[in-house]
Formats: sequence, C-alpha cells, structure tokens
Amino acid sequence: MSHSKNEGLVREILKNNSQVENILNEFDKSETQRYRDTIFNYIKKHNTYLSFRNKLLVIQVAIPLLGSIFAIFAPSLDIWVKLLILLVYLMISLLVFWIAKVLPEDFDKFNQEVTRLKLVNLSERLASKIALFDKIFEEEPEEDIIFLKMISDCVDLDISSLTESEKNMISRCINPSSRFENSRETNITISTEKINMSKSGKEKLKQITYELSSLAQYMFGGKGYSAKLYLRISKEFENKDVELLTSFSRFPLNEGKDNGTSWIKTRGNPSIVWECLERGGYKIAHTHERPELYYDSVLAICLPGRIGILALHADQKEAFDGKMDKTTYNLLALSTRQLVLEAISEEGERE
Repeated sequence: MSHSKNEGLVREILKNNSQVENILNEFDKSETQRYRDTIFNYIKKHNTYLSFRNKLLVIQVAIPLLGSIFAIFAPSLDIWVKLLILLVYLMISLLVFWIAKVLPEDFDKFNQEVTRLKLVNLSERLASKIALFDKIFEEEPEEDIIFLKMISDCVDLDISSLTESEKNMISRCINPSSRFENSRETNITISTEKINMSKSGKEKLKQITYELSSLAQYMFGGKGYSAKLYLRISKEFENKDVELLTSFSRFPLNEGKDNGTSWIKTRGNPSIVWECLERGGYKIAHTHERPELYYDSVLAICLPGRIGILALHADQKEAFDGKMDKTTYNLLALSTRQLVLEAISEEGERE
C-alpha cells in the first residue's frame, strides 16, 4: 500500500495556510493583534527582549521629564502650537503606556500569545474551507436503487449453494417472527473471490479504507484505528429478498481471502451497521465489554443514498465520544461515497 495521499494533503493544507497566515490575513486582524505583531517583529529583529523592555522603561521615565520641560518653555509658544505639541505628547504617552500594559513580562509568554493568535486564525481559515461541505449535503438523499442493483450484480453469491447452517441462519433472519439475542448470529463471511471486480477496482476500495483509517488519527486523536467499508447488496432466497451489508474492503488487511464478516438484515437485534443504515447519520458504539473483538469503539457512518456503511474502529475506549458533529459526518460520508462511486463506475465502463 502506497503512502497515504491524505496524510500528505493534510500537511500541504497546514503548510500553505501557515504561509498565507503571515501576509494575507493581516487585514483580517484587529488593531490590537496588528500592534502586537509589530512589536513582536521588532523584538525578533533586535534579538533581545530584555533590551526592548529596558528601552521601554527609559521612555516611561522620560515622558514625565519631557512634560516638565514642555511646561517650562510652553508660555512663549502660540496657543495652537501648544495644543499640537500637547496632542502629540498625549498620543506618544498613551501608546507607550499601552505597550507597557499589554506586553508580557517575559519573551516566552509573549511568543506564546502571538503563536496562539496565529493558530486561531489558521483554524478559522481551515474551518471556513471545510464548512463548504455543509452547503453540499443539506438533506439525506433517497435510496440509490440504481447503485444497489449495480453493486448487487458485482457479488456472485448463490445463497442456495451455502452450507446448511448458513442457509438456516439466513432463513431465520428473513423470518419476521425471529428474534436474536446477539447480533453476531446474523453475520456471514463472503470470500473476496465472490466479488466480481477487477484487481484495480478492489485496490481502489482498499485504498479508501487505508486513507480513512490514517486520517482518523488527525480527526479524533490517538492511534490504532482501522476501517471497513460495507456496501449494501440484495439477493434472493426462498422467493424472498435478502439484504446484506457486504464487506468490500478493510484496513489493516488480513492474510485470508475475505474482508471479515458481512451482516444480514433482520429484525429484533440488528447489528450496529444495520441500525446505522436504517436510521441514517452516524452511530457511536462501545464494545470494550466484549473481549472477543479487536476494537473498543466503533463509529458507523451511513453513506448518502444508503449505499453502505463506513465503519471506523478504535482500540481505545470512547475514542469518538464528543468528537463528532455534522461537518465531520458530511466530510466522511460525502468523500467516501464519491470515492466508492468512482471505483465502481470504472467497473461499469469495462463492461
């Protein structure tokens, strides 16, 4: 698997916006921020904060002395000249005293303050770009039936040829009166050999889960994220439609010939992924009480058109709590759907 393109994109966005921060955003700053930056640049140029503060102290002492001198020689001046000199004197005095007030006692604190202001501006710029996604995805679109049919044809699954135990489980799932104590009783493993896609198409789907699992550490913090992409398919069994969320790709990859379990639609106690698909939006679940699982938290994202689910897993407890919002959901849902459509559309063109 090649180096994550999205990781490079994150660094590029941060680099470009950081460079712009030094010039173009100056006009967006308040007067206080501009003056602070001016003072900071002067201090940085002369390379000594202590020297600057000493000069400032001398000026503060000199101001009252200059006031006394002005009072001595002022009687011989014209009234308008007096007023002009007094105005200049007051402006300089106020500026010096204001600088002395807002300037921290040491350079490190001052540097931290300037850095904080720049980080705030950088965050606002990035947020304004990301906010565009909220304009694209205002409402949950209707079910994409065309995609459902197309992706179902890509899976060569003859349910009647499965083992008796698998067929019995599917019969229970499509029986409206069935109830399940554990959603794990509704899963099935579908070999990647059953997915009729080109090697290039499969690699593109794998790249999606690779990229998103690597981006998760930037979005949610920490390490140890994995991703799985489920697409919704429909098959027929015993003259009834059977819907499955089939695992088309995952990261990290395993050494077997499958992408992990797929989930059959059923009533009663649905799996996390089916619950999310039927409800829409996203669902956060905790699984740390189930030691047989390799993750402690899961974030399920319903893809627009209800074409499938993106599932992000974390090996840390409550990894996604308090870190999801509408914009983050839109980013993950829209980008994943677009990448999936691009990978699947190439398969259609080959046919």
